[in-house]
Amino acid sequence: MTHEFTFLFGGLNVRHPEGFEMIRPYGVPNYVFLSIKSPALFKLNGQESIVEPNSIVIIEPFTPYYYHNPGGHYIDDWFHFKCEDSLFFQKKKLSTNHFLPIAEQTNIHLLMQELVWESVYIADEVKDENLSLIIQVMLNNVAVCEKKTVLLQKYSPHNRKLRDLRLQVQSYPKEQYSVEKIAKEMNISVSYFQHLYKDLFGVSFQKDVIRIKIEYAKHLLSITDLPNFEIADLCGYTSEVHFYRQFKKVTGLTPSHYQSTNETI
Repeated sequence: MTHEFTFLFGGLNVRHPEGFEMIRPYGVPNYVFLSIKSPALFKLNGQESIVEPNSIVIIEPFTPYYYHNPGGHYIDDWFHFKCEDSLFFQKKKLSTNHFLPIAEQTNIHLLMQELVWESVYIADEVKDENLSLIIQVMLNNVAVCEKKTVLLQKYSPHNRKLRDLRLQVQSYPKEQYSVEKIAKEMNISVSYFQHLYKDLFGVSFQKDVIRIKIEYAKHLLSITDLPNFEIADLCGYTSEVHFYRQFKKVTGLTPSHYQSTNETI
């Protein structure tokens, strides 16, 4: 039986060390799905792009590509797959060789977890069918996100400022960010700012800032032996107790427990 999609191989939360470079001068003979979780510099089909974390790209077969993170570790979820329907992406209006920012990647990551798990543990008689269906669900979700992003970019004059703001938070998580001050600088009301931000990124500004700070804390806990109070300070927390409680609420683990199970130093 032929299925629409064929899963080949993939990886979850793959963390490459500083200096890592992926070089494919002739591409590969299948599609590549990348869920990018760190800043990165890409050269895709001869076009160079600086890519923000929380972006997705589907690379077409035999497309030359190169990527790395010039500022540190490169992190992503990824998989290679084949597609039997040559018109699938056209029918879904889903772009390939194009970077799509996706604010909340939890659903994509959960589907990736299921995809990798099924490829290893599920019974052979249903494996190919299940993997094909999971890939279709994932691509359908990405197509919906792309459609929403295109509409927002078309109708909101504030999107560029909001994207710059998000990149600033990702680059400087130690800073304190006031919704009132930001809204005033954009010459809009606080409620309208909150509405625009959630429409564009799928999450409130406050929750996004917390997520970014905790992700940075997880990174520091994985690669350093800094004490909690220093990590709290680097992530913009004035209270170690507040950092501890928020970290545990988001991750389900204490900072010390997370560090002991994720150390790479």
